[in-house]
Amino acid sequence: MSNSKKRIFMCAFHQESNSFNPIPNPIKTFWIPKKENIKTTLYNAKSFTGGLSTYLEDDSSVEVIYSTVMSSHSGAPLEASVAEYFINNVLEDIRQAGKLDGIAMALHGATMSVASDDVCGDIVEAIRHEVGEDMPISVAFDLHANITEKIMKNVDYICGYLEYPHIDQHE
Repeated sequence: MSNSKKRIFMCAFHQESNSFNPIPNPIKTFWIPKKENIKTTLYNAKSFTGGLSTYLEDDSSVEVIYSTVMSSHSGAPLEASVAEYFINNVLEDIRQAGKLDGIAMALHGATMSVASDDVCGDIVEAIRHEVGEDMPISVAFDLHANITEKIMKNVDYICGYLEYPHIDQHE
């Protein structure tokens, strides 16, 4: 009997940037769980990454392939190496994952680096380039995400939460 489950690749990157702080945000400010702990860390977590993980894990027709998850407090634009680290890790994991049926991401949507005003757009563009035009890509965004043309060009589905304060992140 073959495995008929849909293989969904999941990753997440959260940091809300503002240009008022002149000191670039380094990687040491990020929480980056070990890949072997991501499922247990995220399942039922009251965050939008947790909601995405829980929804996918609770679907018996889905096998979740976890990749890099990174989260930091709001702050200055990132050091360029932070976004590069995330993108490089995710692309390598995609290459190692085998056949995939879709990509699910949780991104903040208002992330800048010293090299780019559209880090989330850079992330989805790199992933789209890696997986091709036929792979469905879905992204969950924060309430006040900046949905750029680059994002819209490279993503098939966008979901955000509605409430402020953010009481509906998990849902």
